[in-house]
Amino acid sequence: MAEMKKQDISSSSNSNPVIVVSDLNISFRVPSEKTRTRFSFLRDNLLPVSFKTRELEALRDVSLEVEQGECVGIIGENGSGKSTLLKVIAGILRSDSGTVTTTGKISPFLELGVGFQGELSARENIFIFGAIMGIPKKRMGFLLPEIISFAGLERFSDVKIKNFSSGMYARLSFSCAVSVEPDILLIDEVFAVGDEAFRHKCINKLLKFKAEGRTIVVVSHRLGDIKVLCDRLILLTGGKVAAAGDPDDVISYYLDSFVSEDGQIRGNSDGTGAKPGKSQFPKKDGSSARAKGKMIKQVTIGRSSLKTGDDLVVDIEFETRQEIKEPHLIIQIFKTDGPLVFATNSARDSFSILELKGLGKIRISFPKIPLLTGDYYVNIELWGGRLVECIEKREACGRFSVISKSKDGTGIVKMEHRWEPLGRDET
Repeated sequence: MAEMKKQDISSSSNSNPVIVVSDLNISFRVPSEKTRTRFSFLRDNLLPVSFKTRELEALRDVSLEVEQGECVGIIGENGSGKSTLLKVIAGILRSDSGTVTTTGKISPFLELGVGFQGELSARENIFIFGAIMGIPKKRMGFLLPEIISFAGLERFSDVKIKNFSSGMYARLSFSCAVSVEPDILLIDEVFAVGDEAFRHKCINKLLKFKAEGRTIVVVSHRLGDIKVLCDRLILLTGGKVAAAGDPDDVISYYLDSFVSEDGQIRGNSDGTGAKPGKSQFPKKDGSSARAKGKMIKQVTIGRSSLKTGDDLVVDIEFETRQEIKEPHLIIQIFKTDGPLVFATNSARDSFSILELKGLGKIRISFPKIPLLTGDYYVNIELWGGRLVECIEKREACGRFSVISKSKDGTGIVKMEHRWEPLGRDET
C-alpha cells in the first residue's frame, strides 16, 4: 500500500473557520452479554461498574477545522466514527474530552425522519421541524410549497408519514434540512436513500449551496459523488484521522488501504468486509443469497472499488441439472444513472463453450478499464446454441464503482489523446 502523509487538517492563518474540533474523544459502553432480566438491566445501567459491558472508543484525538464556504467530506469503513463525529458537531452527542466550536446556524440531516411524528401528515411535520429549528410559523408557511415541491410529495402532503416509504421519508427529510437556508449543513448518507433522480437533485442542490458560500460537511460511501462535491476529504480509521487533503489523493489512499500487495481484498476492521479476493454483490432483488433453481448461481466482481486503469474481473458460477450444448454468454456493463457502456458475447469473441453440465465457473477479465468516476452494474445472459434462445437473464447481478483522477478528464471513458501545434497558416 502506498504511503500517504497525514496532511494538516487545520485551516490556513488567513481563513475563517466556522467549525473547529480540538482533541475530541468519545467512547460508549456496549453490552458484552445479552440482558435477560429486569434486575440485570437495572444493575448494568445504574451501577458504576459492570462486568457485562465493555468500552468502545468511537473517536480518538480528532482535530479538524472547516472554513466558511468549504465542502468537506468524511469517508471511512463502517464503524470508523463518521456519524458519531457529525452528531458531536451537531450538538446531539457530548464528547468525553475535547472541544467543538461552531459559528452560524446548523441544519443536520443525520438520520432518516428524526423528529417526525408518524401520526401527523407531511405538512404538519414540516411545521414541527420549523419549530424545532426556531423558525417562525409564518416563515415556514411561506417555505411550505417549496419544501413539498422539492420532495415531490404534492399528492401526499396531507398523508400520515407513517404510510410513507423510506424514499419518501428521505425526500421530505432532505427537503426540510436544506429549506431553512443554514450556515452549516451536516449530511450523513443522503445518497444512500431515494432513487437516482432524487440523488442528482440532491447533488445539484448541494452544488448550489457551495456556490452561495455555505459550509457543508458530508459523510458518504459513494466516493464518486463525494469527490464531485467536496473540496477536501478526511479519512477516519478506527476513530482516528488517517489522512486528509485533496479528494483524489485521499480516495486513492483509502482504496489502496484495503487491497493487499497481491491484489486481494482485505476484510473491514469490524469484521464485515468481504472474504479475501472475493466480493459479494446483491442480486436484482437486493439479496446476496444464491438463487434457487437458477442456472446462473452467482456473479462475483473481483473488486467492488476500482480506479481508472485497474483490471475488472467478473466470475460467473453455474449449476445446471441438464446438459446445455454450445451455450453462449452475453455481458453488458451499464452506468447506474446512464446508458449502456459496453456489451459483448462469447460468440463474437470466439470463446467456445462446448457444454454446461453440473457445477462450473467462467471468468471474464477486462484489463486496464478506461471507465471514469461513477457507479456501474453488470447484466449477464445465458443463451442456447447459435444465440437463438435466451435461457436465463440476470440484471444488475454485479455492481462496482470507479474513481478517476481529475487529469483523466470527465465523461464515461478516458480517451487517449495528444495535443500538438500545427503552426501558423501563412497563406
